Amino acid sequence: MKIRIKVLGNGLHSSERVVEIRTTDGTVILTVDHTHLDDDGLEIGYPITRSNENWLVELPRETANGKWRVWVPGGEIADAPRMESVH
Repeated sequence: MKIRIKVLGNGLHSSERVVEIRTTDGTVILTVDHTHLDDDGLEIGYPITRSNENWLVELPRETANGKWRVWVPGGEIADAPRMESVH
């Protein structure tokens, strides 16, 4: 699965990109290896759970403020599962 992102620039290493993700609490920033990116999407694992139209997802790396899991609006996930919730 992919989550929509905005690339902000390069990271410290040539293989890294700094990206922004829109969450239900605002935006978060993280640095990821460019191989995890595809067009405007970041490869993530399967969503953990769902509450209304929001999904809890685990990111491939820790955000700048130390989070691994974030709640994102359903519209930010490409090909979101059609289940009521995921466990």
